[in-house]
Amino acid sequence: MQAVLRVPRRKVEIVEETIELLKRYKVIGVADLHKVRSGLLQDLRRQLRGRVVIKCIKNTLLRRAMEELKLPRAREFFEQIPGSNIFIFSNMNPFKLSLLLQRNKVRVIAKPGDIAPEDITVPAGNTGLAPGPILSRFGQVGIRTRIESGSIWVVEDTVVARAGEKISEDLATILARLGIKAAEMSLTLKAAYEDGRIITREELMVDLEAVREQLRKAAADSLQVAVRAAYPTPETIVYLLSMARENALKVAVEGGYITPETAPLIIAKAHAMAAALERRISEAQTG
Repeated sequence: MQAVLRVPRRKVEIVEETIELLKRYKVIGVADLHKVRSGLLQDLRRQLRGRVVIKCIKNTLLRRAMEELKLPRAREFFEQIPGSNIFIFSNMNPFKLSLLLQRNKVRVIAKPGDIAPEDITVPAGNTGLAPGPILSRFGQVGIRTRIESGSIWVVEDTVVARAGEKISEDLATILARLGIKAAEMSLTLKAAYEDGRIITREELMVDLEAVREQLRKAAADSLQVAVRAAYPTPETIVYLLSMARENALKVAVEGGYITPETAPLIIAKAHAMAAALERRISEAQTG
């Protein structure tokens, strides 16, 4: 007899829970689990509670859940996201979700080579660290210390890195020992799924400033076209009335039609013509 494979109960429960998530949420965001540091997911879950659901699920189990619901292109979706992943379930527009995750940065312990997001200051006071080999590292990063009551004390507030500077190995070690979270991290989506549509990382990386500039230019160009075409809208009516007034004044002045608005212009025009005639007569007489 052929042996019957038994699926562990926990895996069945995960698939069932995931099916319920897929019924509630139409968008699945995917981030690389290997690039996530300790504490990031916990902090993100707290910050985004009620807006997204963040789960670490094996690809095979999520795929099983999607296939149970007969969601289109599930196989193709997982071909594009190999490896261990974090899945973010949401009803938010995928591009808005990507921007939300990028903007919600979480403070994490810095690693060597990280860039300081702002000036990093080690405050004065008791570090709680016992004297030992770590003491020399304080000196190497420019932190003045003293030993008091069996602990290392920082003598004064010390700026150990300026915004934009790279964090050295010695400094990263000191900051980690002091519990100072000097780096920032956010989740970056490498793909998203919505109603059978697979959106790649490149598509999700939206340059907001570039989009704003394109919209500003499009708005300005469309306004010019509408004004030239004399197309009345709440945005163009002021320009159209101003142009109509200017054109009406020009016609009235050319026709010598006297009104309170045209009288000064007609007089100025007549004066200019008289002055020009006077110059020509004067030139003819002297010539």
